[in-house]
Order: sequence, then C-alpha cells, then structure tokens
Amino acid sequence: LDDTRGGVLNRTATSSTSGGGTVQATVKEPLAGHGNFLVAGASLDYGVTRFSASSEIGTLTPDRTVAPIGLIIAQPDGEIAPVSLRATNTYVGAYVSDTVDVTDALAVTVGGRLNVAHIKMEDKLGTALNGDHHFTRFNPAAGATYKVTQGLTAYGGYSESNRVPTAAELSCADPSRPCTLTNFFLSDPPLKQVVGRTWETGLRGSGVALSADARLNWSLGLFRTDLSNDILNVASGVRGRGYFQNAGDTRRQGVEAGAHLSGSGWTAFIDYAFVEATFESDLVLNSPDNPNRNRTTGTVTAHPGDRLPGVPAHRVKLGGSYMVLDGWTVGGTLSAYTSQTYTGDPSGSAGKVPGYATVDLNTSYRVTPSVQVFGLVQNAANN
Repeated sequence: LDDTRGGVLNRTATSSTSGGGTVQATVKEPLAGHGNFLVAGASLDYGVTRFSASSEIGTLTPDRTVAPIGLIIAQPDGEIAPVSLRATNTYVGAYVSDTVDVTDALAVTVGGRLNVAHIKMEDKLGTALNGDHHFTRFNPAAGATYKVTQGLTAYGGYSESNRVPTAAELSCADPSRPCTLTNFFLSDPPLKQVVGRTWETGLRGSGVALSADARLNWSLGLFRTDLSNDILNVASGVRGRGYFQNAGDTRRQGVEAGAHLSGSGWTAFIDYAFVEATFESDLVLNSPDNPNRNRTTGTVTAHPGDRLPGVPAHRVKLGGSYMVLDGWTVGGTLSAYTSQTYTGDPSGSAGKVPGYATVDLNTSYRVTPSVQVFGLVQNAANN
C-alpha cells in the first residue's frame, strides 16, 4: 500500500429481538393416600437476529490503529466477503413433573420435557448462508429426596438435557471457510445437537442454628455430566480465524460444596468446586500455533482423559456483606481459580495458564423501601 504497512478493519453489527411466554398448571391432590404435586406446562420462545460484517483494507497507523482506504474485501471464493444474515429461532417446549410423598421423609419425582427447535437462516447477499434446521428431543428426569433429620436432606437424581447449535455455530462450521473471531458467518454445514446426561447426589443442610443470631445453610454434592456431540471452537490454518465442530463425547465431573452464614445485618459464604473436564473421544483438532503440533497437518490429537481447555480444576469463591448503617451495606467477593490448559492444547504439552484471583467490591444504600442506590467495582485489584 504505497510502502505503508497494511491492516484490516473488521466491522460487525448484531441486532436481536426476542419474546416468549410460558403457561403452567399445578395440581396438589393426594394420590392413593400419598401427598402428590403435579406440574405441567408449555413454553414458546421466538427471536430474530440480524447480523452484518465486512472487512476493509487500510493502513496501519503509528498508534497501531487502522486507517481505512475504502476498499471492502470481497474474495470470489467467499472466504472473506461481506455478510448480511437474518436468523430466526423458534423454541417450543412441553413439560410435566410429578412428585409423590412415598413416606413422610421420602419424596420421589419423575418427569420430562419435549423440546422442539427450528433455526432458519436467510442470506441477504446470496445463498451460501441459507439454512433450515429442525431439532427435536425428549429429556427424561427422575430423582428422590430423603429427610434424614430436621434440616438435613439427602438427594439424588438423573436428568437429560439438550442444546441445539446456535445460528452462529451453524454458520461457521466449515473448516474450508473459517470465520474471523467466530463472528463472520460464512457457510452452513450441519452440526448435531449437544445431549447431556447428568447424575448427581449429595446432602443439604438448612436453618442450622449456630447461635441466637447466626444461621447456617450448607450443601455437598457429587455430579457427573456426559455430553454427546459437544461443540467446540477450533482454530483454522488461516491465522485469526476458526470454526465450530462437533467434538464427540466430553465429561465434566466433580464436587460442589458451599456454606452460607447469615445473621442480623451480615452474611458470609464460601463456595468450592472441583471440576474434572475431559475429552472422552479420540479427536483430531486444528491447532496451527501449538508448538507441539503435527508439522505437516498443523493438528493435535485429543485422547480420552485429556483435559478440556479453559476449565480450571479448582474454583473458590469467598465473600460476604455487612450493614454499616441502617440501609447502607458493603460487601465483596474473592474468586480464585487454579491453572488451566491452553485452548488448542488438549494434552497440556505446552504448559498451562497459571492460576489467578480477582476481588469484586459492592455497596448499596436503600433510600426508601422501594428505591436503592448501588455501586460495583469488578476486579478491584486489576488482576
């Protein structure tokens, strides 16, 4: 560009409008002499999203910004070209759940939800982005709670869930036409919906009196969620671009524990989670910048048991609040995370992102019973 360094100015615009509603009926009537609580309902959610994007060539200025020169990139193969898309999302659900008091201490719940999704995409500049996708799934659930003592409850259950691909994922799923910053919608190959199967069990304690002024609520739980056809964003061989792909099976399992104290004018809490997030399928992933990649293909291989990137194994949140004066409360939260593997490095061969901690502060003042003024500082230590 006349002996000046070139640059690219990427512009995107997104406009979304959504609405919906739920109708639900509940019936609380004895069943065969046992307490029974039935819930049934249906829901509808509808949304329209308009997305546009373009890349304009420019010159790199001394302060590292880009001065555009009026030339919009429109490659004949469509790899980099203006985009204009209208996507509509329609989600319909019907659900039922029934809880039966088998005994005064034992309650059993069974139920399920039918989800139907329709995602339609209209390319306003051509036909490459046109798509019409339908997803349907019934998700069962069952569980039980048992009152061990007053204030102590044991629970366990199994449930299934599903997540359909978003319009962004569906429109950026072709390795031969990767998207910049995961936002350029370029092509429309199909993706499968993600299906989750979750087991959980644990104990809950509520209203435990520690003193005349302090009450304790606590929980301890074990969980395992297996996902089929998980969707990951992976890097492309074209620098700065990527695409979405179904990544086989993944698993997230671990422990969650928490304790919440409350008294007259003060609260305190601690929450802890251990999450072992792993690949459960052999998978070849593009990772062109990984120092340990296959030099010929630019890929790395994930094996069952390799850690999912971006998920720290341990997380702790510690915080509370205190009423300084009548109506004036101050509080804060310390959040700490251990190390995590780099995106694009499932084996962890390139090392890890180190652990870190952040501090959030907040305060509020109740001017009247219905008016409150508040302030929040996130990451006050700038860490």
